[in-house]
Amino acid sequence: MDGEFNGNKARKLEYFLHAGLGGIKRVVSYGSSQSNAMYSLSVFAKMKGLEFHYVVSNLSSNLAENPIGNFKFALENGMKIYIDKDRRARARALAYELAGLKEGEIYGGEAVNLTDGSDRSGLNLSKFNERLGFTDTNLSAKNMPNSQAEIAPNLQNQDRENLIKFDGSAKLSSTNSGEFVSHKNSNLKKSANPPSSNLPDEQDCFIGDSLFINEGVWQPQAEAGFILQARQIERWAEAEGKTVDIFLPSGTGTSAAFLAKHIKFDVFTCPCVGDANYLKREIEALTPNSRARILPPPKKYHFGDLKPELYQIWREVCEQTGIEFELIYDPVGFLTMMANLGAFKNEILYIHQGGALGNISQKLRYERKFKETR
Repeated sequence: MDGEFNGNKARKLEYFLHAGLGGIKRVVSYGSSQSNAMYSLSVFAKMKGLEFHYVVSNLSSNLAENPIGNFKFALENGMKIYIDKDRRARARALAYELAGLKEGEIYGGEAVNLTDGSDRSGLNLSKFNERLGFTDTNLSAKNMPNSQAEIAPNLQNQDRENLIKFDGSAKLSSTNSGEFVSHKNSNLKKSANPPSSNLPDEQDCFIGDSLFINEGVWQPQAEAGFILQARQIERWAEAEGKTVDIFLPSGTGTSAAFLAKHIKFDVFTCPCVGDANYLKREIEALTPNSRARILPPPKKYHFGDLKPELYQIWREVCEQTGIEFELIYDPVGFLTMMANLGAFKNEILYIHQGGALGNISQKLRYERKFKETR
């Protein structure tokens, strides 16, 4: 894939990269002004020749006058920015408005509902796998009873010498180039019996000729990319003769939830937005049968906190591995992983979050803060 388009946000968009988007004219989403998802969506929209409309709750005058980081590059990719305190409601209304529709009207569609394994035309998950080229490998989760996302008890700090393997590139390999899903180009009222989904009906993403994407790509369609990631990891592990425990930090928990669903290894995560209970709710809304285990951070961090220990552990890991990690999620992940080493039974495969482009603005924030405190 394009070197600009990598990490977990790219995996979340795998479904839409290969979907038949004929008739779609724009992407509409919402989130923070330095979001990794915002930048990835701007790249996706540019690749597909679509407009990109994005709603933020606030925008500092400094960033507006001197764009940097993800915000700067998203603007260069053609992003149109809107400001509203209720960013999700405004983005959803905008998707309808730009499509010339009233609330509740959508296109008919054949978009695969990966949550229950079928779409309106009866296409099931096995057919979806076949189109992706996964017919040669079993994607089933570990043979064990399904359970809800588990919050593990806090564990004492232990020896840091557990071997850590880093998935430095976290990029998607090529898949079949043919489009494997499409949506019909006709307006209709919502069906009284829409396809089953763990998300509310309002989460439908095809709104007329608008493609509505939730903050952080928190939606069932994101599952496709993690089917692929599970295959890649299992093939690597088989070739290396390894059994691993997988760890990755979470915002909405989308990556951890779907990876845990489709891989035979144990998957661990931690909250970087909100607390463990918030993360548990987000994961269960996507897939109640997720086997992802939620580990508590050593202390509570507000999203984007500028804490010396976060910057220090980030620098240490980057220097030791020669890999640049993301500066918001990954440091919380490193500290959580090291504070809970007793939870792991095997080598740890740490999944790089991508999004290092956003480090430009976060580094400047740290530099300003440390300069002020000296």
